[in-house]
Amino acid sequence: MDWNSKITKDSGTVKDGEYPYLIVDAEQKRTKETLKPMLEVCAKIGLEQGREMELRDWIVLSEETEWKVGQFLVSIGQKERGKECIPDWSPNAIIGKRGRLKVKNRNDRSQITWLAPQKD
Repeated sequence: MDWNSKITKDSGTVKDGEYPYLIVDAEQKRTKETLKPMLEVCAKIGLEQGREMELRDWIVLSEETEWKVGQFLVSIGQKERGKECIPDWSPNAIIGKRGRLKVKNRNDRSQITWLAPQKD
């Protein structure tokens, strides 16, 4: 591609499937409308032929999305499935964590499911 190339794509999606991830950024924010606490996570995933791609996910701390919060915490090893925990939301406790996630594309947007770590 060069400065005179035609540009046809205006969004990037990854194929549906499971991918290894590395969390490269995590920032505490608030949702725009309801001002609920939210964690914006940036995960780098490994693709075929050694390529990588960054995906973003927004994890809202609310009763309605507690399942997703728990799913994320299990995936990064802060929570055991079926047990309560008080999470450490500091960047040091999140950035650098590795695991697996599942991507499913819906309406030109990637939906992320955080998977539990695999047992050896």
